[in-house]
Amino acid sequence: MLRNFFKTAVRNVVKHKAYSIINFVGLTCGLALSLLIISYLRSELSYDRFHDKADRLYRLNYTVPNGLKLALTPPPIAPLMKDFFPEVEEAARMYGRNVSISHHEAGRVDAFEETDVYFADSAIMKMFTFSFVSGNPKEALKDPFTVIITDEMAKKYFGTKDPLGESLVLGGEHPFKITAVVRNFPDNSHLRFHMLVPYFNMYDLESDQGAERMRNNLATNFVISHGYTYVLLKPGGQSQNVDQAIPAFLKKHCPPNRMIGQVFNLMPLTDIHLRSTMQAEPSSTNSVTTLFIFAAVGLLTLLIACINYINLSTAQSFARIKEIGIRKILGSAKSQLIMQFIAESFLFALWRWSYRTVYSILPCLCSISLRTSTWAFGK
Repeated sequence: MLRNFFKTAVRNVVKHKAYSIINFVGLTCGLALSLLIISYLRSELSYDRFHDKADRLYRLNYTVPNGLKLALTPPPIAPLMKDFFPEVEEAARMYGRNVSISHHEAGRVDAFEETDVYFADSAIMKMFTFSFVSGNPKEALKDPFTVIITDEMAKKYFGTKDPLGESLVLGGEHPFKITAVVRNFPDNSHLRFHMLVPYFNMYDLESDQGAERMRNNLATNFVISHGYTYVLLKPGGQSQNVDQAIPAFLKKHCPPNRMIGQVFNLMPLTDIHLRSTMQAEPSSTNSVTTLFIFAAVGLLTLLIACINYINLSTAQSFARIKEIGIRKILGSAKSQLIMQFIAESFLFALWRWSYRTVYSILPCLCSISLRTSTWAFGK
C-alpha cells in the first residue's frame, strides 16, 4: 500500500512538471534565503560570546568634552581601577600598532611588517579565553621581551617547526622569546591579533629619548586616547556602580591640569559589535537596525514563498477533484486519501532537501496541511 502511494506520487509530480518546477524553485529559494539570513543573524549575535567570562567583561569608553566618542582611553586608568573600584576584579590595557618583525635562521632573514600586534597587560590572560596550542597560560606575558603568537604566525615564520623558545626580532633591534602559541580568535570577535607583547615593552621600540618622554607622558596623561581598556567585574558586580564612581576616581587620581570634563563609561563586551557608536574601533561594527532589516526581509521572503505555494496548491486542487472522486468510488477510504497526499508532500519535500534532513521538516509539514486541505475540496 505504501509503495503504491509513493509510485502514484512520483507519477503525479512527473505529470505536472510545470507546477512541480515552479513550486520547487519558489519555495526552495524562499527557504534558502531565509536560512542564509538566519545564519547571518546567528553569527552577528554571537560576537564575543566565546569568552568564558563574557557576561562579566566590559570595555571602557571615552567621551571627550566636544562630544566625540572614542573606544581608545588614557593609559593611566587601568592600573588604578582594581584598587579603587570594589566591583573590579581585573583591568588590562591593549595597545595595537604595526611592527616590523624579522626572523633569522640558517643565514636567512624573513622580515615582514605585521599588523595587529598588541602590547597588553598580563591580566588580559585572566580575562579573555585563549585556546593554547603550546606554552604555559599562567606564565604568558609575565616576563619582559617575550611574545605570544597565533598559530597562523607560527606557520608563517617557522612552518612545521615548534616555535617555543625561538625568537623574533621586533623593531629591527630587540629579540623577543616566544613563550606560547594560541589559536586565532574566531571571526565573531571584535578584537583580532597576530601577536601579544608585554605592555611596557612598547617603550623599547622607541629611541631612548623618545621612550623616556613617552613613559613620563603616558603615566599621568588622562586626556590622550591611546589604547583599549578592558575590565573584568567580580561576580555580581554592577557596571552602573563603576560608572557612577568614575568622577570620584578622576578627582583622586587625575592631575588638575588634565581634568577637562572627560567622561568614561563601561560597555559590555558582547554589545560592542552591534551597539557601539565609538570611533577607533579595532574592527568594523554593525548595528541592531541592520539585523532587524535583514530579519524582516527574510520573513517577507518566506511569507511570499508560502503564499505562492498555497496559491499553486489551491489552484491544482480543483484539477484533482475528479481523481479524488474516482478513488472514492473505487473504495478508497478517507485515511488512504490523506496518506496519498502526505506521500506526495513528503516526496516533494525530500526532493528539495534530501541533503539537509533537518530542514526538510518545515516544508513537509506545510505540504501536509495544504494537501489535507486539498482533499477537503474533493470531499
